[in-house]
Amino acid sequence: MTETTFSQFEQKLKQANQQTPQCADNQFLLLRLFHHIHPRIINELNQVLAPYHIQHHEWTALLMAYAAPDYQILPSTLSSLLDLTRTSLTRLSDDLVSKGLLRRHENRQDRRQIVLQLTPAGVQCIQTAAPVCAAARKQMLLPFSASERKQFEQFLRRLLAHLNHETQPEPQKPNLPNFHQTEDAYLSYHSHVKMIGQNSSNEIQQWLNQKMPKFA
Repeated sequence: MTETTFSQFEQKLKQANQQTPQCADNQFLLLRLFHHIHPRIINELNQVLAPYHIQHHEWTALLMAYAAPDYQILPSTLSSLLDLTRTSLTRLSDDLVSKGLLRRHENRQDRRQIVLQLTPAGVQCIQTAAPVCAAARKQMLLPFSASERKQFEQFLRRLLAHLNHETQPEPQKPNLPNFHQTEDAYLSYHSHVKMIGQNSSNEIQQWLNQKMPKFA
């Protein structure tokens, strides 16, 4: 969907909202944007990874194994990290095994378990495609400055925590001066100046050094 098409979609939402208030408000539009943006992100990344004969969800699975000790990971752990069902993870790992990027073998610590391990070809795939993927991500986020990307990340993390019914810690407040303390000191300073006169600058400076609060 192009920007023009999305504008037409947005206009339809406004018409629906006029007929039935709160049917398709701004909150609906905001969440709908996620629906339209996500597949476009995946499509861009899939195009970048096409020369390596993998798709983005496969790349992400390989990356999780790449980050694990000895390049090996339990299927249950991988399923949890990728937020996939056991059936979906089995299908994904089957594809990667058939491509020679993963292999299955018994866990040396517990022979009842099967682990997934990157093959040398899988390691090479990660290392070769990593800079290409990085360039694609940078291009996609080009409209945002570094500070905007950080703020965007914070917003999305907050939304994810909310949807997962998690409680996030309160952000730390910056160590700013106490306005009331500053105001009191300022008024006290002027009163002191009037009391001792304008010609005692040394005494005023000594008084300031002693009385004015120090702020980080």
